[in-house]
Amino acid sequence: MNEISGQKVQNGATFPWPAVIERQRMTIALIALSFSLTLLLSIAAVAAQAPQKIVQMQPSWAQLAPAQQKILAPLAGEWEHLSNLQRKRILATTNRYPKMKPAEQQRYSERLLGWAKLSMEQRDAARKRYRRFQSLPPDQREQIKLRWAQQHPRKEADSKDVNPNFATARSATTEPYPFATPTP
Repeated sequence: MNEISGQKVQNGATFPWPAVIERQRMTIALIALSFSLTLLLSIAAVAAQAPQKIVQMQPSWAQLAPAQQKILAPLAGEWEHLSNLQRKRILATTNRYPKMKPAEQQRYSERLLGWAKLSMEQRDAARKRYRRFQSLPPDQREQIKLRWAQQHPRKEADSKDVNPNFATARSATTEPYPFATPTP
């Protein structure tokens, strides 16, 4: 076996080994590229067939039941401008309404419009404060409630027929929540 100018000679025949090796490399590269493209296309096909998240449209004002319209009357003018998420959350609260005492129902109606006018960020911040308040020990929550009641006395008419366990909602004010201030 002799080597002559990059070709190997065996039994009088010449073999262009560098060209064969290069051809094999190209074949392997083409196979790898074909496999990659096939894999990419199959992933794209599976992704295209994946079920899309279906957003259920919440009802328009006209589609609400008469009982819901009565409960949500303060929002009649704003309802069509609310997002689906806002409508869904507000509709969820209407299920509790019939179980409320009259004073609670009135307070709910008064505060509903203020809550709906809050931006998503403001509502999320309020929910976060509420969750933080709920995570406090019961004695600390009670201290906060007492301090809040002293700083914001209710009118006598407002305190009638109110369930003491009913979580009072805050209206949109710039005043901080009581548990955001340090305890003396």
